[in-house]
Amino acid sequence: MNKKAFATAVASVAVAGTIAAPAMADETATTPVEQAQQAVEQAQQAVDQAAAQPTTQPQQDQVAAAQQAVTDAKTSLDQATAGTQQAQQQVQQAQTGVQQAQQNVQQAQQQVETTINNDPNVAAAQTGPTSTRPTTASPPRRTRPTRARRTPRLSRRP
Repeated sequence: MNKKAFATAVASVAVAGTIAAPAMADETATTPVEQAQQAVEQAQQAVDQAAAQPTTQPQQDQVAAAQQAVTDAKTSLDQATAGTQQAQQQVQQAQTGVQQAQQNVQQAQQQVETTINNDPNVAAAQTGPTSTRPTTASPPRRTRPTRARRTPRLSRRP
């Protein structure tokens, strides 16, 4: 393989490694971020090796393009890492908000139970009246005496 083909192959591997980080990463990596970091490091090493080889101007241009691709990949990885950290913070904030809401609900339930338990009207409704007066029946309702109706008189004509 000539040097130009080698440099092109190295540059292609470097770019592919930055795009498909998990496929290029070491098997010992445990997270996608670690795998991506390892892929970027491997691509950087490949570009450095290609740059160390004596090459012609077109090959140097290809190595420079590969170096730029690795630099771009590092920048993207840093941005992705920052975005992941921000998302984790937002998740933690959301979880804290949910926990606070659950505590608020529990407190509100306790306040309602306390209010119900301390309300004499509720206690009376549950157990009946607490008065010691005996209940008596009301006296019968007084009605008006009925009057005898007068029968209408028939008119007499002379």
